[in-house]
Amino acid sequence: MPIDIRTLTLLLGLALALQTVSLTIQYFLDRSRPGLGWWLCAAGLGALGFAVNILRDHAVLGPVYILAGNAFFFGGHCAILIGTRRFFGRPVGPGPILAVWAFLVLMAAVFIWVDDCLTCRWVNASLGVALLALAAARDFLRFRTAENRAAAIFLAATFGFHAAFFAVRGLQPLVGPGIGDFFTPSVMQIATYLITLVSTTLWTYGFIIMVNQRLLAENRDAVRNMELIFNTSPDAVAITRLRDSVFVRVNDGFTVMTGAGRADVLGRSTQELGVFEDPAVRERILAVLRTAGRYDNEEAVFVRPDGTRIMGMVSAKVIDLDGEPHVLSVVRDITERKRAENLRLEIERIMQHDLRAPAASAVTLAQHFAESPALGKEERAMARRLELSGRHLLDTLSLNLTLHRIETGQYLSSRNGLDAAAILRDIADRLLFLPDHAGKGVDILSAGRPDRPSPCICMGDETLLRLALQNVLLNALEASPSGGRVVVTLECPGACRLTIRNQGAVPPAIRSRFFDKYVTMGKIKGTGIGTYSARVMIEAQGGAIALRALDEEDATEIVIDLPTPADSPQEPENRSNCSTTHG
Repeated sequence: MPIDIRTLTLLLGLALALQTVSLTIQYFLDRSRPGLGWWLCAAGLGALGFAVNILRDHAVLGPVYILAGNAFFFGGHCAILIGTRRFFGRPVGPGPILAVWAFLVLMAAVFIWVDDCLTCRWVNASLGVALLALAAARDFLRFRTAENRAAAIFLAATFGFHAAFFAVRGLQPLVGPGIGDFFTPSVMQIATYLITLVSTTLWTYGFIIMVNQRLLAENRDAVRNMELIFNTSPDAVAITRLRDSVFVRVNDGFTVMTGAGRADVLGRSTQELGVFEDPAVRERILAVLRTAGRYDNEEAVFVRPDGTRIMGMVSAKVIDLDGEPHVLSVVRDITERKRAENLRLEIERIMQHDLRAPAASAVTLAQHFAESPALGKEERAMARRLELSGRHLLDTLSLNLTLHRIETGQYLSSRNGLDAAAILRDIADRLLFLPDHAGKGVDILSAGRPDRPSPCICMGDETLLRLALQNVLLNALEASPSGGRVVVTLECPGACRLTIRNQGAVPPAIRSRFFDKYVTMGKIKGTGIGTYSARVMIEAQGGAIALRALDEEDATEIVIDLPTPADSPQEPENRSNCSTTHG
């Protein structure tokens, strides 16, 4: 039975069209995959090449169709090269590839219009395809990875075989019989069409296999990474079926938190295991999940198999798994945190009641004795000292509680007009009664003068301001040498700036962190809390605090700026003269 080359051309073009459809489907399934679009383009160009090749005998446009067919065939193989390198993430320099394509197309044009030579076109087309196919085979071998090694070797072998055949085809006119009419059904022509059909089919599905191998490898990596993340989380993470609360998956954090092994949990429900101390909590969570789809940051008590109670913070969300609603739940163990909170509350209770109440009684009693005319002057002075020491203790207790409330956002500060000078004088009186500060002094100046009798009105919270100034002034006195004097300069009205200056410059090593927590240097009793708490309390009132280290004068200045009455005018409750000297 005679074989019609035109029929083979049509069938091969149809086969390439079907391969193009297959690659198109693959492309739309994974269009972000580098290189796949170029392979799709290559299949389309091959189909176009055979479509125009069947028209090569056209009386007028025959030469144009011949050149177009060559251009499409060469372009398809060049697209394969570009796609392969993009797929493997290799740099693609289009210049050399386009130069090869242009050279081969130019040679085809020469052998059409300059020297109409079918044999020359045959050799040019065959060796050009062989060269490009060989380059593709080399790339698949060079760039293969462990995840697609088998598919890459298969494609390299396919392109190598294709290159070998077309190399033999190109040399055949030189060593064998010449080329007759293009559509003459010679053995070589028939073999060309059959081998091209086999090769293109094999490498098209090789491309698809390699893309899917890469996708499967990426999915395996993603699953492995998610498994790692799932099990690395210290929180207890579990997946349960929504309809019956049966555990289908738990992480390592779950087994550590609950003390139950995976084999003891998987396939059993939360009811069977008695996970919740109060079953009503479980029902409430499920009800919220069924209506809202999520449950966020709620506390619940859980019970371990050994009966130990765990306080947990629960968050859960409904997810779809294998077409069925499941619950992804995360439980954070807050048992120790709750214990710490309870301990803090107990300490606060002790400070506010067990310590504060007797201290307040002692202050009241000392005040009574200090004002009693029945005592002598020396006894009243001692009672006064006891009273001020007691008030200092009460302020210290208030400081710790207030600082905690500010840090946790529980403190509600209110700004009122107050006399900063009066507050400073009262604080100085108390501090200078302490034995550690004997011989030291505090000068409070207004406009540079110790005798200017005008108040310094600022806007702030008296409790916060008193505690903050007490810490700053105490820090300045402790840093001052024996017999030293702390100078407080007030700049008001019009502004509300307090500058506290003491002898001794802050060491350079801690200047940038001076107001951070626990930063101190060179002070035997220093904890680094005083300046930190002062900053927190000043800023809570809308003020600012800054450090000035004066190395040339060996001095330190703390500058505090507070809001002024102009920001929120309000008369202070108490006024008194601010210019005085202590010590």
